[in-house]
Amino acid sequence: MLDAFANSLELSRVKIGHVHVLNCILESKIVLHNYLISMYGKCGSLEDAYKVFESMPQHDLVSWTAMIGVYTQQGECEGALGIFSKMLLEVGASKVAYLCAIDACIGGYMLLEGRLVHFCIVHDGFANDNEILNALLNMHGKCGSVDDALHTFMFASARDVISWTSLVGAYAHHGQCSEALKYFNRMLQENVVPNKVTFINILNCVCSEKLLFLGKQIHSCIRERGLMPDVVVGNAIMKMYSSCESFGAAQKVFDCMSDRNVVSWTAIIAMYAQHYKGEEALDLFRQMQCTGVQPNNITFVCLLDACASSASLTMGLYIHSLVVLKNFESNLFISTALVNMYGKCGQLKSARRVFDGLRMRSLETWTAIIASYACYGEGKEAVKLFKAMEAEGFTADDASIVSILSAFSHSGLVEEGMHLFTEIMKDKVISHIGDYYMCMIDILGRAGRVATAEVLVQGMPVESASETFTSLIGA
Repeated sequence: MLDAFANSLELSRVKIGHVHVLNCILESKIVLHNYLISMYGKCGSLEDAYKVFESMPQHDLVSWTAMIGVYTQQGECEGALGIFSKMLLEVGASKVAYLCAIDACIGGYMLLEGRLVHFCIVHDGFANDNEILNALLNMHGKCGSVDDALHTFMFASARDVISWTSLVGAYAHHGQCSEALKYFNRMLQENVVPNKVTFINILNCVCSEKLLFLGKQIHSCIRERGLMPDVVVGNAIMKMYSSCESFGAAQKVFDCMSDRNVVSWTAIIAMYAQHYKGEEALDLFRQMQCTGVQPNNITFVCLLDACASSASLTMGLYIHSLVVLKNFESNLFISTALVNMYGKCGQLKSARRVFDGLRMRSLETWTAIIASYACYGEGKEAVKLFKAMEAEGFTADDASIVSILSAFSHSGLVEEGMHLFTEIMKDKVISHIGDYYMCMIDILGRAGRVATAEVLVQGMPVESASETFTSLIGA
């Protein structure tokens, strides 16, 4: 009977089933209560699940484990571990309970708690269980301790493909690509056959390090193992070629994919948009629309960047209308891309309208609107906006400062550029000083003020002077 209520996963129907449970005989109630806890969890009602749990005169291992699972599913990872602690005191823990507790540690990025769970696992004699071992490896990696992951791996009595993949993934996730590649090679030497997750992890390393030759070898290996039809693997290979700037190969992979999802389309659109091939990106979007695949928020950001790089206002207006239609206007990344697109297309009023309509703004949003005004010669308004940004508590980072100074440079706003440069040098703890000097030298050089530029070069740090002198000669 409860199955009929549960299959719909409607909270109201599960509550009807709950009423019937209350009328059942005591011997069967604990089983039915456990089932209700799980059903309320699947319906997203943590409160109702907890009420059932609290109303039970006694709890068994299943009751405790189900409750831990519900807390974790709802993102209440600290609460899940609180229930787990009480469980340890009252009935001890089962293998399934430990796996649920590990999931809670991963969900809450709780390394210290994860180490305590690991200690309890060793104490209770579960450390040699392969499923728990792999879960611990995954937990240590995702919670930020590759050292703990390696220690767990090295002391394992048996290692399967999941163990190796978890270790490789831990190193890849934390940018330690040389270590990831080292253990991937050892995995192959021990004749452990990689699975698709292993390949995806190692392809991410190839992307980070731009190791095209290795990427081609991995691609060949994937093809030999018959994994190419998998859309997730195909997307990872396409991303690898794109990151290594092998655009023809990326396009070929995309063309050969029998199944494409929104990630596939977004990846190929992003590749062209990021390399200033806006028309190609927009043409791919038209093809995407014909297939019926719906764009997501990342797709819209890439499309707006493509419109900005190609100064395609007509297409930008169309993309904006789709953003409104899909109710993505409140997405800050999309709003920032809209400001940038209108600014790059010379539509300052439209850019300002989007900017002024935002309830929240990021540093990137401020940078986009300031650079838009600066790029079209509206220096006073750009400086005014820069001061307003600082008044709202934002501190310009290196990327935003270089972007704004570059905009001043291209529009010949010498005085505004000098004013901003002076303020930066006065107030900012500087890490990329050479970039600022080069922008300022470029501003002065374009304006023909070579003597002033030479004075600036003489006063700059020695390590940045050679590059900047080259910039001055070019000016």
